[in-house]
Amino acid sequence: HPRAMHNVNICITTSLYDRCIAHSNITSNDILRAFFSSNGREGTCELCGSAMLRHFTFSKQPFFIAMEFQPIGSSQSEATIISRTVSLSLPTGDMVWDLCGLVYLGDNHFVSRYIENNGTSWYHDGAVTKQTCLRESREVDLSWAMGRCMTHAIYVMRET
Repeated sequence: HPRAMHNVNICITTSLYDRCIAHSNITSNDILRAFFSSNGREGTCELCGSAMLRHFTFSKQPFFIAMEFQPIGSSQSEATIISRTVSLSLPTGDMVWDLCGLVYLGDNHFVSRYIENNGTSWYHDGAVTKQTCLRESREVDLSWAMGRCMTHAIYVMRET
C-alpha cells in the first residue's frame, strides 16, 4: 500500500492569549496573525507581549483553521469579535480562509451555526430543532447563540 499523505490543519486555542484577550476587543483575524507573526518579535505574542515558543512555515495553505475560545469569566465572547474572513500575507502570497461554522456552549449543551459562502447563517440545536436548521439574518451576533457563549470557530480555505 502506498503511504497516505495528510494535510496538516491548524487548531489555535485562545488560552495562549488570556492576557491580551482580557484587555481589549480583538478579532479572530488578529489572533491568527499574532499566532503566526514572526516579524522581529519571534517568540512573543504580537497582541500582548507574552512569551510564545512557536515558529511556523507553510509549504502550502492549510485547508482549515479551527479556533477554540476558552472563556475568561463572562467577558470572553464580548472581547473576541468573530471575523467572517481571516488571512495571512506571506512573501509567497496571501492565504485566506472564510468562516464556515461556530460552536457554542451553555447549560452543559452544545449548539452550532453553519455559515454559507454568501454569509447566511443557519442555527442548529439537536435537542430543540432536531434535524432542522433555522435560517438567521446576516446581522446576527456571532459571539452568542440563544444565550450560549461561542467556544469554537471553523474557517475553510477560500476557493481560488
